[in-house]
Amino acid sequence: MSTPAAASSTITPGTSNPLDNIRIGRVDSYKEFGKIGVGAFDDAWKARHRHSGRKVAIKSVRASRESLLREVALLAACAGNSTVVEFQEVVRGMKADKLYLIIEYARAQPALHHGRTPNH
Repeated sequence: MSTPAAASSTITPGTSNPLDNIRIGRVDSYKEFGKIGVGAFDDAWKARHRHSGRKVAIKSVRASRESLLREVALLAACAGNSTVVEFQEVVRGMKADKLYLIIEYARAQPALHHGRTPNH
């Protein structure tokens, strides 16, 4: 994984480049612990913030910057919803054009079927 950089969740609509309104941080603010998921559109790694110790997921988005911005906007719109992971920031990788999302790390939970776990 290349190293990302950090950002705040401030997005101002109506600007020519919405990325101009997001403070972009650095991926090396995080210590990576290994890949936790691979999907058709992205990969994710478990990590810990080097200063706060907060566990996070670092998500690479293979699609365009516009796709990344849409995801940031959706996550920001869902802020406070306990069923949606919390958006933390955007970080830049070692390559200046590679951006990553930092989101809340949520360990997978077994699905419930009629109030029971699948094994019961």
